[in-house]
Amino acid sequence: MALTVKQYFPDYSSAPVQHQFSPYADNGGSVVAIAGDDFVVIGADTRLSAGFSIYTRDQNKLFPLAKTTVLGCSGCWCDTLTLTVS
Repeated sequence: MALTVKQYFPDYSSAPVQHQFSPYADNGGSVVAIAGDDFVVIGADTRLSAGFSIYTRDQNKLFPLAKTTVLGCSGCWCDTLTLTVS
């Protein structure tokens, strides 16, 4: 006696199942800046986290690019590393 698919797999459904994968993680963070006629102030938090896990509380998110240029990055840490590591 041959068994049907539903007998082997009682939870089997003919409806398609959707799976998602994203290689990006939003590591959060804040970068703020204010500018005047002859000055700029930029600040950022130092916490690197994902979800409820805090990886470090001492991660700098401001990167000097030139004498008068600073890059502030938050969000996906792998993108930040790609931009700043030479």
